[in-house]
Amino acid sequence: GYSVTVGRGNYFHQSYPFVLEKLLKKPMSFLGITLQIRNAAIGGVPSFPYGWCLENFLGEDVDVISWDFSMNEAGGVPNGLEAYIRHAMTLRRKPMMIVKDTGRNIAARRRELLQDYVDFGVLKDPVVLSIEDAMEEFATLSEDILPIGLREWRKFGAPKGAPGQAPHHPGVKEHELLGWLLAMHFLASLELVASDLVMDANVDKDPYNLVMPPPIYIKNV
Repeated sequence: GYSVTVGRGNYFHQSYPFVLEKLLKKPMSFLGITLQIRNAAIGGVPSFPYGWCLENFLGEDVDVISWDFSMNEAGGVPNGLEAYIRHAMTLRRKPMMIVKDTGRNIAARRRELLQDYVDFGVLKDPVVLSIEDAMEEFATLSEDILPIGLREWRKFGAPKGAPGQAPHHPGVKEHELLGWLLAMHFLASLELVASDLVMDANVDKDPYNLVMPPPIYIKNV
């Protein structure tokens, strides 16, 4: 991702990837899973060239990666995301995708692209992380009637005047909400994993074997 995922305007540990890590680390440890989050986002960088260097940024052993370049690839253009997906699938573990994107009307083509790659059998359980549409309902409400988690929505976690405290960067409360939304998704998955372990269910012996279809939006990947 870029500056949003970096957490610009806040302390680094307040960025939503580390909020997620804090919430999931203990539950995952109960299943013998050691969780490690690597926030390797770089401000101002689009899908290219970042997506061509995923192994260098994240390592070859990643199970989940994210895409957060919507402001640098405005208008919902899907080309960069498609190239990113295809390069991500060259990694050894064929990681799950989290796509941090804008509202559904702007980003419709990118969401359709994700569904296409699910239908192709390339992506498993991708997550679109977007709260803009939901937050519209709260934007005009008085602060005193908002839920605690939505108060001081534009307040940053770092001291006033710290770099990155701009309108397009989320405040600390928004990072917390994004982390909690992702945590709820993964906790639901952990329940299923725990159930399978208890029942000793069969698992896919080769989950990383897939055949890549021809690209939809780009000719040279």
